[in-house]
Amino acid sequence: MLVLAIGEKYVITATSVAKHIAYIEEVRPVTTGLDEPRQVATTVATELEVDPPKASRATTDDQSRQVATSPDESRYVARLEGEFEFLRGQVVVKDKQIGELTERARETNHLIAGLQKMLTPLLGAPSADFIRDIRTGTGE
Repeated sequence: MLVLAIGEKYVITATSVAKHIAYIEEVRPVTTGLDEPRQVATTVATELEVDPPKASRATTDDQSRQVATSPDESRYVARLEGEFEFLRGQVVVKDKQIGELTERARETNHLIAGLQKMLTPLLGAPSADFIRDIRTGTGE
């Protein structure tokens, strides 16, 4: 590596290239590309005997399939349904609480607005001398 004014310059030697090519040849996996022939199957596949299609007959005694539920599954289903109803009830309660809190916030805003209206005449507007003193930094 040479350090130049415009940056670094890397110099590659012939021995370095030969060394890296030898390493690549050493670790390269054996390829099965186009240069090597593919093995051919030597045995002939036996033909499978195909069953002749059976005549299908229409059945009149078709019945709907019963759902296979074990006593354990029905117990779990009942438990999950109970949890679902409980959670649905909690959502209703939370919605009611959110509505009440929103109403309290609205009332608070009205009270603060009324308080500001009442205090404005008492506080009055700041005098011009007071504003000038604040801007110039000479005030108390």
